[in-house]
Amino acid sequence: MKTPCVTIRNQTEWIETLEGNFNILAEVDKEDILNKLKIKPNIEKYTQYYGNGNAAEQICELIAKDV
Repeated sequence: MKTPCVTIRNQTEWIETLEGNFNILAEVDKEDILNKLKIKPNIEKYTQYYGNGNAAEQICELIAKDV
């Protein structure tokens, strides 16, 4: 969705979101969080890892083919 995010955790299960700085991990520390907010994402590295929003439509089409 091209929305930058700062995740206040030491790790994430969704490591692909870290590519291009769209998601940045921060410690539970005011200064660290503020510093991470200054990091800008690299729009050239943006990828839709979780689909393009039309999964339900695609599923319905597949079901309709089998009926």
